Amino acid sequence: MSDENRISALLLERIRDIQQSRGLSAAALARQSGIQKDRMYRLLDGQPLTVDDVWSIAAGLQMSPADLLPLDAVSSLPEDEARLLQAVRTGDREAVGAALRTLGVNPADPAPGAVAAARELRTSAQTIRAAADGIERAARSLDGGERSGTDE
Repeated sequence: MSDENRISALLLERIRDIQQSRGLSAAALARQSGIQKDRMYRLLDGQPLTVDDVWSIAAGLQMSPADLLPLDAVSSLPEDEARLLQAVRTGDREAVGAALRTLGVNPADPAPGAVAAARELRTSAQTIRAAADGIERAARSLDGGERSGTDE
């Protein structure tokens, strides 16, 4: 399986997990995302995603495209930063606090160690951006270099 197809498959797996956890039908996900219902069915059946698909679905789920990245896609993050990212994604305030403390930041008074933590998080954000750029390049490659919204 090519990298592009592997990335698309990972994104689709994450989208399906979110869809299922929210109890959304394919039609509801299509409507929320502004994607034609027939196209959504094809995507959920495994048709590769385009960049536009990823952005539309993320917006429909009220998430950023980076939130659709499985943690495996950013496996180069240090364990503590990956734990913080997962806690932020799930909205678990206690886990966010614990992850911040592990990084040397007191959630009640974030000033001590905040600069070091901000540097570490900036590095993590750069890693995530690089992964997102890779996904966008892969999607463009699948689109033949075009951002196509006419395939709906």
